[in-house]
Amino acid sequence: MPPPRCTAQPIAEGCLKTSAGMKLVWREFRWNTGKTNKMWFVDPEDVNDGEIEVRPLDNSKSTGNRT
Repeated sequence: MPPPRCTAQPIAEGCLKTSAGMKLVWREFRWNTGKTNKMWFVDPEDVNDGEIEVRPLDNSKSTGNRT
């Protein structure tokens, strides 16, 4: 029997306000193994942590009804 698949849900993201608008810096995921990790979209050395706006992501699934 093959090992169970690993799945991840996004739980938070870090954004940076720029003159062009909001820029996604990283997204944090929680795996079904309990571990978390960040996927960086920019070089972490190029970003000041104090300027990043952290936004929690709502993981509840919508039923398709949007108002």
